[in-house]
This record gives sequence, structure tokens and C-alpha cells, in this order.
Amino acid sequence: MTSDIVLLCFAAVQTAVFHIVVPDHWLPFVMAGRARKWSTQHLLSITGLSAAIHVSLSLCLGLVAVIFGLNVAALSGKTIATAAGGVLILFGFGWILWSRKRKGAHHRQPHAHGHKHAHPGEHVRWEHRKPDSSGIYLAAVMGLNPCVLVFPILFAASSGGIAASLAVGAVFALATIATMILVTYLAWRRYIQCRFAFLDRHADKLTGVILVVVGVYMLVWG
Repeated sequence: MTSDIVLLCFAAVQTAVFHIVVPDHWLPFVMAGRARKWSTQHLLSITGLSAAIHVSLSLCLGLVAVIFGLNVAALSGKTIATAAGGVLILFGFGWILWSRKRKGAHHRQPHAHGHKHAHPGEHVRWEHRKPDSSGIYLAAVMGLNPCVLVFPILFAASSGGIAASLAVGAVFALATIATMILVTYLAWRRYIQCRFAFLDRHADKLTGVILVVVGVYMLVWG
């Protein structure tokens, strides 16, 4: 199971990075910070708080998904490893299809504000909604949005026992929080542009492909 857990940790890291690096997750903090004239320390504290809320909610709901998945696997007579591989493959393909449908629907919508696709409309709304000066409201609103992509990964890790699940969960949490803080800081310091056109278009598809590949590996060689 060692190689399986390494692959699942890799999947958890890429899921965290691809999920967070898209501007939807960090640009509102940069915009709010500039509008409210936050210090760098305050900005990163708020960003870290939001990331921690996001990770905690994702892992708690992921635990529920794992318990449900284990019960389904037991009732169907499947081994956990076999069920985990199948879940990753199905979820990966489903995520790719959902991503294609979502992007297609977005491209069909009129761009009334004249912004390019790499700047979703919610970024503009954050600028006008004037988040609470303490940033707590912004952190909560942005953080209370769980990452469902980690659910099948945690379920797959459960085939390796509690230690494997904890390891994968910890890797996902650290990668998410670190990426969130790092990207926000780089954007705040203007070291990076606020557009990730390629990732904005393809991050979900790439994540789905990786989940499928890991799932196939677990079914064939796990």
C-alpha cells in the first residue's frame, strides 16, 4: 500500500494547488486588502484563517463521505481497495464532464462588465460589497466552501488504514493553506499577474485526469 499512499498524497497536493491557484480563491483577499488598506500581516492572517476554515470543513465532510463509502463497499461485497479505485475513476470522469459543461455554460453567458474569462464576476462583486474591515466575514464566506475533490481521495486512503487517511488529510491541509498564503502574498506584492488563463480553463480537467490515473493504478496494481 505504500506506493498507493504516495500516489494519493500526490493527488491530494495537486488537488490543493490546482484548486487554490485559480483566482476565485485568492483574488478577493487581495482586492479587499487593497481597498481596506490592510497590512501584509493582516492580509495573510485573514487568508490563512479562511484556508483553515476551508480545510477543516473539507476534511470533516470528507470523513462523512469515507464512512458512507465504507458502508457501501461492505454492503456490495467489494474490497476497500477495489471500491476506492472505482470511486476515483468514476469521480474523475464525472469531474471532467462537469467541468466541460460548466465552462461551456460560462462561455455562453454575456460578459456585461467587459471582463475577460480569467476574472469571474464575483471578483467585481467583492469590490462593491465592502467586506467587514476585520476580514472575518470575508474569511468565513470564502472558507465555507468545501473542496469535494478531496472526498474520493480520502476514501481511497482509508483502504490503507487510519494512519494513511491521516497522512493524506494532513498533506492536503498543509498544501492548501501554504498555497493559499503563498499565492495571495505573491499577488499582493505584484510578483504575479491576477490571471491564470490556462489553469482557469483546465485545472478541473487536469485534476479529473489525475484522479482517473490514480484510480486505474489502484485497480490494476494496488
